[in-house]
Amino acid sequence: MNDGIAIFNIIILAINVGIIYWTLIHNKKKDFEDQLFKEKFDTYKDLIESAYDALKKLDINSSPFVEIYDIKTKKEWEEYFPKMAAKMFKIGFGLEDKIRKKSIYLPANIAEKFIEYSRLCVWYVTNCYHYDTGLIIDVQDKLWDLFFDLTNEIRADLKIDLIDESLKKRIFENMNWNREIKTKIPETMQNHLIQFSLKTLYIRQKREKTANKTNILIPWFIVKYN
Repeated sequence: MNDGIAIFNIIILAINVGIIYWTLIHNKKKDFEDQLFKEKFDTYKDLIESAYDALKKLDINSSPFVEIYDIKTKKEWEEYFPKMAAKMFKIGFGLEDKIRKKSIYLPANIAEKFIEYSRLCVWYVTNCYHYDTGLIIDVQDKLWDLFFDLTNEIRADLKIDLIDESLKKRIFENMNWNREIKTKIPETMQNHLIQFSLKTLYIRQKREKTANKTNILIPWFIVKYN
């Protein structure tokens, strides 16, 4: 009888040890995954903001490119632009350097697209040596298209749409309305209320950023580009 109880206790102890071990391993894995997601998210945020900054600087309506409209001859442009080109080349080369340093957190296809984008920035400046606004604008349009492709691929990789739906659901469930009141609200009205809550949350975070100089919790690149 005592031997049976001892064996039973040993089995229970082994099961408990197994559960504790599995829990520790599971929690450790979850912590690692959470940290990896945070690093990945921060990397995306940093790179897409840098890509957008490059896009604003490499614009035919920004200096030094906009001066092409005032310069009347190809010879004048060829004398003017090379003096400015070195600084403009640094934008693309600097972006590529940053991408390669952070590429460990990026899926291969998105890392390659970022590299393609940085090289297109360099190609944009190279094309500006030609006294041809049509050629410059053509490359600029390609930059915009590639930028939008990047933002949509980032959204897909981070599953932003799924997170957005989950967020809407959680906000609505957290509203302290009882079941009876909920059933009386039309579905279209519920959607309007959810959108209003999300907008209010964004505005509040934006104000906090202005006051405290902290990052907005909902980054701008979550906005969907079609």
